[in-house]
Amino acid sequence: MIRLAKIGINKARTEGVLSLFRDGRREILGRGYERGLNSFPSISQRIIRLHTDIRCGFTDADPFKVIEVSPDEITHVSELSPNLYGCVCQGNWDRKGGSFKKKNQTYEAIRSYLFDDDPSLLREHYKSKLMHPRGRPWGHNSIETFDDRLQEIQTLHNSINSDGYLSQQELMDRDQSSTDNLNNEPVPTELNEVTVDIGRNGEMLWTNFGAHRLSIAKLLDVDSIPVVVAARHLGWQKKRWILANLTDQKETTSSLAEYTTHPDLHDLLVEK
Repeated sequence: MIRLAKIGINKARTEGVLSLFRDGRREILGRGYERGLNSFPSISQRIIRLHTDIRCGFTDADPFKVIEVSPDEITHVSELSPNLYGCVCQGNWDRKGGSFKKKNQTYEAIRSYLFDDDPSLLREHYKSKLMHPRGRPWGHNSIETFDDRLQEIQTLHNSINSDGYLSQQELMDRDQSSTDNLNNEPVPTELNEVTVDIGRNGEMLWTNFGAHRLSIAKLLDVDSIPVVVAARHLGWQKKRWILANLTDQKETTSSLAEYTTHPDLHDLLVEK
């Protein structure tokens, strides 16, 4: 699965996301996987939603782009799921997600454990994940290993506190085997960063991956962290298109001037 994911990533970067989607769709349908989707309604619904969103188009940026942002800028969550890498989506998904700290149980649970020495919220969070039909939270499959999970969180906290926040690539350069073993997400390790979608006005909205790392980064007042950008709102993508089509970067319109320091626009504003 990871090997196929890496092939897909390379194809998206060299030939574009649209090419990846079309060829991938043909491959899936050619193997007859669509017959099995009727047995898995939740998967079918996600694929239908993916088809609907994809009609909006694709970004001009690297579909697996990594940018540096302040953890404090990620205050809310995205309503898109699963991660729609490279997609440009319409709708109000960027306004309905709610606060990261309030909607996601992880932040308060980690804060209580690390600063109040109270693991009760983390235990409830852990148990809720185990109750999922395919629940193997962070590679664990039993409440008996909860103490191991607490140690992992403490180790992560200590590492960020002493060594700073390192990207997955930096961790892989240090010890690829250990870093790969800690990757519990269905993506290649180098993409297992905190993941965000970008709202219509450039809002960084947390989505799916890296809630524990983001929470600890917030609690430790880390200046910046690497994040992978998955989807963009059409309203934001239009701003990228406008900037990309300027013949002179100094001609940036007044309506876009406030966004020129946004990390997702750096690739368009770098001096040639």
